[in-house]
Amino acid sequence: MAFNLKHLLAFLLWAPLAFAQTDLRIFTPANAVLCSLLIIGWEGGVGPFQLSVFDGTTGLLLEDLGTQTGDEGNAFFSSYHWTVNVEPLGFPVDGLGVLQVADSAGASVQSGAFGINFGSSTPNTSCVDGV
Repeated sequence: MAFNLKHLLAFLLWAPLAFAQTDLRIFTPANAVLCSLLIIGWEGGVGPFQLSVFDGTTGLLLEDLGTQTGDEGNAFFSSYHWTVNVEPLGFPVDGLGVLQVADSAGASVQSGAFGINFGSSTPNTSCVDGV
């Protein structure tokens, strides 16, 4: 097979783009405590990203966390710091949440279910509207 400069140049131009985009993944938190900070982490995809929190039992949207640009300067890992301000739908008992991230290329993934806990028998609900 003869050396073809055109094919080599095409590879050199397109290879960085192919390797820059990885599959979109979101990490499942071990636990979330009402009115406490939770770091939501994801990797891959094409920004900007849309973050959402759903009830893990009913699938209803609990919180739209809006559009996030991802971490500047880190092409492979992004995070968002969220104060857990949604009560589980089973209030006053602990419930389950599911995170979703969607990217600007149309990919969307969900985390596994994670606990949304009150943290104590007298929980802090100061961050939740109407409680």
